[in-house]
Amino acid sequence: MESYDGGVKINTADPTKGLSVLILSVAMSIDALTVWFSLALLKTPVLYPSIVIGIVAFGMTACGILFGEKLGKIIGRRAEIFGGRC
Repeated sequence: MESYDGGVKINTADPTKGLSVLILSVAMSIDALTVWFSLALLKTPVLYPSIVIGIVAFGMTACGILFGEKLGKIIGRRAEIFGGRC
């Protein structure tokens, strides 16, 4: 759903609900499946990669939670433009 505010196009759709979440979850599942399939083909033990992936995911999530709001106030709309969302 889109609306116009003073000639500026504003997207009011919620990307955290509905079909977009379903599509993203399926895409992430396929991505994870390919990673583990590759590890299986290489006959790599999964414990070490699991730990590394878990630590990196935790660290990135923690950084996003800690710094996201602060950086959002500083960078603002420019972050959305840089990320490709106009």
